[in-house]
Amino acid sequence: MSFNQSSNYSLRIKNMEKILEIKRIIEVSLRTIKINTLHVAFAIRQVIYKRIVGIAENHNVSTARNLDMWRRTVATKISIKLISLKMMKHDEIST
Repeated sequence: MSFNQSSNYSLRIKNMEKILEIKRIIEVSLRTIKINTLHVAFAIRQVIYKRIVGIAENHNVSTARNLDMWRRTVATKISIKLISLKMMKHDEIST
């Protein structure tokens, strides 16, 4: 192997190492962005649910069980509101 070929080979290896490092940085950044997006989306849903239902309860969202309970609570409260609205409309129609 000549000197030019070996230096070219070394350059290729260095370039590949740089590319791999950039790839790792991008993967970590993408993972962080995904996590932050999920947190923001959950926070927005939580605010919307509180506005719709009027829930002032403070739920611990660090575990999946609590998150599931939160969703069930909101779904129950929304369905109760919808039922009461239907009953009010039914009462208005019958009077």
